Amino acid sequence: MVSLAASALFGTLLSWQVVFRPLFGRSNPAALPLAAARSRRLALAAGVLLLVGTLYGAVAQAATAADVPVWAALGQPTIDLLSRGRFAALWWARLALVVVALVLVGCVEYGAGLARWRWWRQRVRC
Repeated sequence: MVSLAASALFGTLLSWQVVFRPLFGRSNPAALPLAAARSRRLALAAGVLLLVGTLYGAVAQAATAADVPVWAALGQPTIDLLSRGRFAALWWARLALVVVALVLVGCVEYGAGLARWRWWRQRVRC
């Protein structure tokens, strides 16, 4: 699930930059905004799915390491797993990359509408 969500997120962004934007920009400029909106929605949905899968992966790994059911790992086993060791360092880096990707996609999606608010422009540079 996580690999599929990551492929959908980054594949959508890459195919938009390499294939669809040049294609719609030259042959059918009227379809460009519609295609852009659909691509952003797909990338945002895949990013949220990737975030959920990443969080679930940490809980499942903690459950396996503590030899408890998944619902019993939502507490001290997960905290122990994510606070020390190599898995913790890799997991936090992975979570940071997922959040950065979601913020970038969200800024593109909602940045134009939020740019009219003065407080948003001062605090977030999208």
